[in-house]
Amino acid sequence: MSNTQSNDSLRELNAKLLAEIGELRKKFAEIKVENDELKDKNTEIPELRRKFAEIETERTELKAKIAELLKQGVEENKRRDAENAELKIRIEELEKNKADSSAENVRRDVEITEIKAEIVKLRDNNEENKELTFLQSDNISKEMVSGNGQNNNTIDSNTNTMNSNTSEAPFGNIQVSDSVVDQLNNEVGRAVTSGDAPSDNANTESLEDKETDDFLDEVHKKKISDEIRERKREEKLHRESIAQDSLISRNIKTVPSGNDQSHMTSKTEVSVEQDDDMIPEESLDENQIVEQGLIHELCSSISPEDNSALPKSSALALV
Repeated sequence: MSNTQSNDSLRELNAKLLAEIGELRKKFAEIKVENDELKDKNTEIPELRRKFAEIETERTELKAKIAELLKQGVEENKRRDAENAELKIRIEELEKNKADSSAENVRRDVEITEIKAEIVKLRDNNEENKELTFLQSDNISKEMVSGNGQNNNTIDSNTNTMNSNTSEAPFGNIQVSDSVVDQLNNEVGRAVTSGDAPSDNANTESLEDKETDDFLDEVHKKKISDEIRERKREEKLHRESIAQDSLISRNIKTVPSGNDQSHMTSKTEVSVEQDDDMIPEESLDENQIVEQGLIHELCSSISPEDNSALPKSSALALV
């Protein structure tokens, strides 16, 4: 009986042990699975450590870059503050210069206006002088043509006469232009050509005489041209005095004499000039132009004392 009981107890113990062994095996299997999982995780840890180290390195570099950028930002702000201060000073200077420039421009505008007014006056005087120049140049050219209409034997005497007339011509109040000088040279050339027209005596001249005459003609023309140009240069130096003289000559009044002789006043001179200006150049023939040129020469050259001694017929002719 005791053996039977011991066997039963052993069987029960054996069954319990088998059950515990099964549970232990089950737990061991679970632990093995967990161990395998941990092994897998342990293999990932170095990779994670490497990545963490890289992240730490990048973080350190970023901190250094941020510090450098902050430093550059501070320096840039200082530089911009200095530039802004300089720009403010420059803007103030420019505003001041602008105000000064505005005042200078106003002053220049006033000066330009005055200069324009002076130019208008000079143009008016030049227009009057051009008319007088045209009339006297035409008169002089015709005198040259008539003076040189002789034969070659009288060229030298005519040359001296023309030189004396040229030196005494009233160019003091006239502005002679280059076109007038060229015109006078052409007139002299035509006069010399007309003086060299073929005649019975000219046909017998030798070639040497003709060359000598041509040389003298060229010298004569050059001399006249030089004298006229010299007078033109002198005229440029006396423009203001000429304008004043012309104004004074218009306002001068002559004193009449008691011997039944006419007197000429400044009104007569002004009326003569106005009448001449109102007559168009196209309606005048050569004789009228020459006559008016002589009238202007008389008006400009006759002194107030001589005006009182003019006969009545001369005064009427001038009117």
